[in-house]
Amino acid sequence: MRAVLIIDGDSCFRDTVEVVIRSRGLQAFAIDNAVRAADLSKSEGVNPELVLIDVSFPERGLQESLALIRKSWSDVPIVGMSTRKLSDPPAGVQMLLRKPFGTSELWSVINRYFSDQAG
Repeated sequence: MRAVLIIDGDSCFRDTVEVVIRSRGLQAFAIDNAVRAADLSKSEGVNPELVLIDVSFPERGLQESLALIRKSWSDVPIVGMSTRKLSDPPAGVQMLLRKPFGTSELWSVINRYFSDQAG
């Protein structure tokens, strides 16, 4: 089963995204930071095919978080989420979703990576 990892400090937001993703039959793992996300790789063998991460960390914190993700999952696509209007994704992030976003926007992004399953 395809899996999405959601990393966001806002528990209500990440739990909502997790429920939406699971409603379409995908696995979803919601966690509050990249250190705990990397622990999922080791302790539970979680192997996501897409990571959604809040990019609102201070720049150094974001880069450290991305490094931890890459150490655990070197090739996984990373989509940033932010309430700030950013002209370009931060280094290491393939694309951005601007918060708040609707389910159609979320599925558009997931479909881009899981086109054969998430429709």
